[in-house]
Amino acid sequence: MAKKTEKGKKSTGAEQLIVENLVSLQKILADLSIKMNETEKKFSRLLDLFENASKSYEKPRTIPGMAPAINDLKLKEISIKIDTLLDQNKEMVKALTLIESILIKQPEPAGPAGMKLSEFQAKPLPESNF
Repeated sequence: MAKKTEKGKKSTGAEQLIVENLVSLQKILADLSIKMNETEKKFSRLLDLFENASKSYEKPRTIPGMAPAINDLKLKEISIKIDTLLDQNKEMVKALTLIESILIKQPEPAGPAGMKLSEFQAKPLPESNF
């Protein structure tokens, strides 16, 4: 009979450990649930923000104090100017990239009389007798 009581105590200790683990797991799950609810609320606010931004983007853009017809012309002019600037910027980038590739491919620049700069030696200055 003594063996049965020892086994009962051992199983009780194991059962106690399992219960403690389950309790701590439930606490973690409760915290996780709370954090998921907070994340869901934040995500909902972010979604609302994007919806409001899309609604405001859909509204016609106007310059305050101008008639609608003039406003459309001004916005078209500005749009054309911006497109022109973008095209010019692209051309400048292409030119700079081409110049860079040419400079990288070039051998060492030549000095006077076709000599390489590394071969070029400066002449000594003449002596003066003052």
